[in-house]
Amino acid sequence: MSLVNFPKVTVITVVYNLIEHTREKFFRQCVESVCKQTYPNIEHIIIDGVSTDGTLKLLKEYAKKGWITYYSEPDTGIYDAMNKGILRSTGKYIAFLNSDDYYCDNYGIEKSVEILENSQVEFSYASAYVLHNAEIVCSICPKIENFFVQMPFCHQTVLMKKDILIKEGMFDTSFVSASDYDLVVRMILKGYKSVHVSNFLVVFRHGGYSTNGPQNILLSQKEQHRVWNKYFPDMTVKIRRKNGWAFLDFFVTNDLLKRLTSLINEKNAPKIRYRKVGKKFKIRNIRYYDFLIKTYFVFQKILFFKKKSIKIPPNNNGEKIWYIFGIELFRIKKSRDFVKYYLLYAPIFATNNTQSKS
Repeated sequence: MSLVNFPKVTVITVVYNLIEHTREKFFRQCVESVCKQTYPNIEHIIIDGVSTDGTLKLLKEYAKKGWITYYSEPDTGIYDAMNKGILRSTGKYIAFLNSDDYYCDNYGIEKSVEILENSQVEFSYASAYVLHNAEIVCSICPKIENFFVQMPFCHQTVLMKKDILIKEGMFDTSFVSASDYDLVVRMILKGYKSVHVSNFLVVFRHGGYSTNGPQNILLSQKEQHRVWNKYFPDMTVKIRRKNGWAFLDFFVTNDLLKRLTSLINEKNAPKIRYRKVGKKFKIRNIRYYDFLIKTYFVFQKILFFKKKSIKIPPNNNGEKIWYIFGIELFRIKKSRDFVKYYLLYAPIFATNNTQSKS
């Protein structure tokens, strides 16, 4: 088969002391999932941070099969290692697959490249499953319009043009856990085009650095704040702590909201939102940022609220149900300054002061 019409894709995986950290089984699953891809022009580069526990023997095993190319040298952290992989890659498109994660769709890269080539955009992204204790517990579905609040998609599902990565300076190595978020914000703010690939591409294993222990969680939060302060200095972000959880409140002016949402430059912005109910997914069509803009004119403020979990009040508990622009809302909590609302199937609270219509 001629590879002329199949631009090369480089998959980059960063590793260090896999054996010592009992990650050998996960790494084998990762490598084999790349090998099983139907796309005929993939190189898999492994960047090793000079492992000392037998990891190099494992890498040599797969290198002899011709499945991977590996390099072992000191680095200053995961993002430095990822940059080394970019510089050594020969593909038109770059993907990053962590050593704990794996592709769940054998046609995934093939589909992504086809859509990228047909759309003539700079990067693509897709949905991912989250694996915890050997079970799929939930999914991460893309919300690119959320980019100024949080990482809008799982970075392992992204395919991005190498020349754009080089042009934009690759990953900022001053970050420990948020450089991928920093890069995505940079790409969107500079007007690079994206496309949503409507399939589940990756299984992401829960328990990475940013969620491993309270110190790492705190560092991750601080780095998120650093991104927000760097790119959105006129956005007010407040942290509230309750019962051991940290909640982030985002207050955004209407002008900033319009400016940010206008920057989303994508060929087929996703309209479908998923909510897991048991083992099934319910689907609801909601234009996320259209709703935010509309509610501003009713409430004059918009509160973006991120919470680990939330209970939706049942219809018969006396709470008032609102319909705004045909969208169902639940009132959750009334305070001196704000009334908070929950948009069904989407983690959004709209707020108004108690003197306004409620």
